[in-house]
Amino acid sequence: MKRTTLNPKIIHSFKPTEVDDSLVAYIKQNGWKDIPPIPVFEIPQELREDGFEYVLADGCHRREAAIALNQESPVAIYNPTEKIDPTRDNLAPFRHHNDPRLYEKLIFFYTKRKELTLENVLGKPHRNI
Repeated sequence: MKRTTLNPKIIHSFKPTEVDDSLVAYIKQNGWKDIPPIPVFEIPQELREDGFEYVLADGCHRREAAIALNQESPVAIYNPTEKIDPTRDNLAPFRHHNDPRLYEKLIFFYTKRKELTLENVLGKPHRNI
């Protein structure tokens, strides 16, 4: 795992998320020092589209806050076979961290993201739930 900061606009997020104003206010006042890094995986070069270079494993609200603040976000970049341990890696806990196929699933859904919209799957427009 490598820790760095990234422009959040190059990180693909599957979940459309509204900006959490309280998180934005907190980061404005205190910076990122107490905010866990966002776990991401690098998208293979041959699959990159639309300016995305990384795929988000967790942290959509932190990504949106960084975009709203026009700031780089602290990230933890994982290798595809690397085990994610939120406690060891000082991450916010998330339910899929133990999935041994997490990277594979994220890349699969990234490649199918334009086909797998709720509208395409359900056959009708939707509202965010």
